[in-house]
Amino acid sequence: MAADRIHRADALDDTLSDTVAETLARPGSPWAPVAAPLIAEIQEAHHMIWLAGGFARDVIAGAAGDVNDLDLTGTAPPGRFSELTRRVRRRSGLEFRPKVSPDSLVCSAVPPDKGERLYEYRTLNSAEFSFPACGSDLEVDARCRDFTVNSLYYDPVGNLVIDPTGRGLPDLQARPRRLVSLAPTEDRLEQAHIVLRAVKFAVRWAETTRCEFGELASRLAQLPHTAWDGLTPAAWDRLARNHRKTLEEGQDPRKQMSVATALGPAAAGLLTALLEVQP
Repeated sequence: MAADRIHRADALDDTLSDTVAETLARPGSPWAPVAAPLIAEIQEAHHMIWLAGGFARDVIAGAAGDVNDLDLTGTAPPGRFSELTRRVRRRSGLEFRPKVSPDSLVCSAVPPDKGERLYEYRTLNSAEFSFPACGSDLEVDARCRDFTVNSLYYDPVGNLVIDPTGRGLPDLQARPRRLVSLAPTEDRLEQAHIVLRAVKFAVRWAETTRCEFGELASRLAQLPHTAWDGLTPAAWDRLARNHRKTLEEGQDPRKQMSVATALGPAAAGLLTALLEVQP
């Protein structure tokens, strides 16, 4: 990877490494008891681990208070990672139930009372196959992410920020924040999920950084308004569940519709259909 895509945390913000440590240990967070022992266990096993997804994005953006999940990626395959989490559980005396999704190979854990997830981990992703697969590098994994701002990684051991695409940091720091899709796809269900996530982020950031999505809108504008006609009932159920979560976060349906309209007729049609089925 090019050297200009790897940044010392203190070169970006002299408080960033402290902020990350404080966020990992945040009192009352579901991940606080397990984060440090898990990272140490993986390092001891000679694997690498990075904070990823929303966790990395928000702490790097200076919005650590917005972090509500511990998202991780690394080099340990799912089986080895599960073995290491069992070791963490034995050594620390923590009680949690780890599991691996056969559909996505995502590893996660919940406490015995089935409260909030402690973490979500996925081995470096690979999109080269038509079935769930892992075992790649950060550059390949980044290309599997939805938007450039979600393709940043934080190394909690070396305190490094890694931007494999070279666009994550500039797009995150831009004002308005740029929402640029990373993985063009012809799969209609995946396109629908991109629309939902774009709407979610645009509404979420409307009062702070605001959002610019001209590049994404240009791509979505090419979709016909009938783009979603072939989706199966199971696909619609999955979309409706994901959309319901954004409404449960308190997002205003009118604001969602406004963003969807700006994304083009296909996006507007998708949101109209989903809002009609919500209770």
